[in-house]
Formats: sequence, structure tokens, C-alpha cells
Amino acid sequence: MISRWMKNWLVLSMLIVFWDISFIFLRPYSMPGGDLHFLWIPYLKYISIDLSYGNLNDPFVPAQAILSLVEITLGLVVLWWSRIGKQIEAGLLLMVVSSLTAAKTALILVLEWTSGFENTGHNTWWESGLFYGLPNVVWIIFPTAVALCLARRFIANSAMPLREQ
Repeated sequence: MISRWMKNWLVLSMLIVFWDISFIFLRPYSMPGGDLHFLWIPYLKYISIDLSYGNLNDPFVPAQAILSLVEITLGLVVLWWSRIGKQIEAGLLLMVVSSLTAAKTALILVLEWTSGFENTGHNTWWESGLFYGLPNVVWIIFPTAVALCLARRFIANSAMPLREQ
């Protein structure tokens, strides 16, 4: 049910997201000048691109990190279920988790757009596209691809007709 590439994406994304969550929850220690900043060197650039990541008073950033922690937990359940033979359950949960990831990322982008680019408007278009848009779009494209591939498999394997006869 779950392809190898889906599992690989899930594991890779959980590792990256855990690294991101730890940066957020360990601020200010994880930020430049903090004792732990050496673990998050790339964030030196990112917090200059997306000012919300450096803003300790922005409640949305830790809120989205909490949702990311829920996604990681559900991803671990997917991997466990897949390992013990609960392929259908694992596939359904992965479809849900992937949809949540894509929706949460889309919300982040829409929030930035509707705020008049409050946190990213100081960048050039090139910087915004390369360091903000591109990384965020990856978190929409891959999870959406996972969800759509799994949905197609469920529909193809479904014994129930999708339309009334």
C-alpha cells in the first residue's frame, strides 16, 4: 500500500521537521548568540528571510510547531502500523497526515500573503522565492503527491462503487 518512496519521504520529512520544531522550542538558545545555535547554523539565513522565526512573540510559530509534533507522532504510528502488517490503516493515516502537512503549509503561505508579506516583504523576490517559497512549496508538493497516490490506490482497490448506479 505504502510505496518505498513514500516511506523515505515520511522518514526524511519527520527528521527535518523535528529539527525545525527543536529550533522553535529551544529559542532563544537555538538562535544566533544562543548556546545551542551551532546546531541550527542554516537558520541564521532563514530567520533573516522569514522574520516570524526570530520573533519570540509570534504565537503562530510555536502553534504550527505543535501541529508539526502531532504530524510526527502520527507518522511514527504510520511506520509502526506498516511494520506490523496494518497496511490499509497505515495508508489511510499517511493520507490524512500528508493532507494535514500540505494544508498547514498552505495556511502558512496564505497567512503571509494576507498579512501583506509582513514577515517576508523585506526580501527581494529572488530571496523570497529561493529561501522562502521553494522550501515551503516542497512541503505542499510531496505530501500532496503522497495523499493523491494513496487515494488512487484506495479507489482502485475499493469494492464499493463511488457513484450510485
